[in-house]
Amino acid sequence: YDYLVAYQPEAHIKESDIHLSSSFQRKQVLYDFNKLSFDILCKEKSEYLLLDFVDERFQLAKYQSSYVTYSQECKNSGLLSGEVLFINKDRIVLGNGKVSYQIENKNLDVFMDTFCGLLNSIYPTNRIILHRVYGAEYYLDAQNELHPFDANTASRVRHTNALYKYMYEYIYHKLGKNVGNIDISKGYYALEQHKWGLAPIHFQHEYYKKVGDMVNSYIQVQMEGQNA
Repeated sequence: YDYLVAYQPEAHIKESDIHLSSSFQRKQVLYDFNKLSFDILCKEKSEYLLLDFVDERFQLAKYQSSYVTYSQECKNSGLLSGEVLFINKDRIVLGNGKVSYQIENKNLDVFMDTFCGLLNSIYPTNRIILHRVYGAEYYLDAQNELHPFDANTASRVRHTNALYKYMYEYIYHKLGKNVGNIDISKGYYALEQHKWGLAPIHFQHEYYKKVGDMVNSYIQVQMEGQNA
């Protein structure tokens, strides 16, 4: 889910307006267009929040006075007809050599500050687990042989990974070091036989098992701290 669209003006879309056969997919598009994610987090609050930014690989599209995530589901929903106006995420190299990002000439940090404030209004920092996912440049085929992605895909992965890194570091320091931190994806490959198909963020089965174990371990430590 794209962090930026989460607090833009809602579009007042009905689920019946969305031309997708999958109920799950319709709901994800509905939440995105109508900006329902924070409402849902408040009303159906979990004990912990696992946070990553993998949907930043998608472009942003303009819809009415708002932004939406231009995912495959959005493309197929029938909600965006005619020419689509895309919003760029521009990478800026500053005079001191540091890198920044802008959305429509607005500093990305401003959006992330607002996002962090909304998260902290719902979850204490130690109940947020930052799941630092980066796209893989190599994949394993059905014979367990390793292959590089094609040059265009690898280039997109490197470009998006640079954005991921900037955002993960910013969010980590903004939320504070009590936030949970999982950063292991660079040690794994994508999987050609993945149930959702081959993609740089569709990893080996072992990756998901390891992340699950790390989440459980983090929660156990938090519970033991409460009972100490």
